[in-house]
Amino acid sequence: MHPAVWLVLGLLLALLVRTRLEHHRVQNLAANTPDLKTKGILIAESARWAWPFGSEQPRLLQQSLTIADTLKPNDPQSAGAIAEEVRATLYATRVNRPAHPKLLRHANTLIINALTTRDHLTEPATKQLEDAYSTPIGPRPWAFNLSSLGFLTWLFGLFVTIWGKANHRTVGILCSALGLVAYLGFLAVA
Repeated sequence: MHPAVWLVLGLLLALLVRTRLEHHRVQNLAANTPDLKTKGILIAESARWAWPFGSEQPRLLQQSLTIADTLKPNDPQSAGAIAEEVRATLYATRVNRPAHPKLLRHANTLIINALTTRDHLTEPATKQLEDAYSTPIGPRPWAFNLSSLGFLTWLFGLFVTIWGKANHRTVGILCSALGLVAYLGFLAVA
């Protein structure tokens, strides 16, 4: 096998090990914290290091929102802070759109309640805040998908350029150039 393949596999393994170590580090911090607000935030933080499409991330985020629901009657600001961390985690680990819309809606509701309580908002201001939080943030799906396609085209072009025969290298360079332009162009639009 080519040494570059071993290098890429080694880097992927290092990323996987680093992710799991960070996840366990934050989980240990959460387990040893007596403060519920800090525990809820740390649990949501540990969910950032979990695979977003498995069952671990939604379980951790739901656990964090349960702590926020417990704190909501006595300390709505702490509940809002935990919900903000859950929302940030969902958007930080998304692939195109947040993977768990029910958790996002629950977090948005807690955030809106905390802001309404803190700032003593009127009904029209609360409605405006609800509309703002219900609008998804992030890249447009078409731009995200075309940027991903450009990235894959760029990688394919690099592969053909490096391992292709002499007559295929021109095609590889062309694919690399077009893929890089598409990737960066649609990334800028996204």
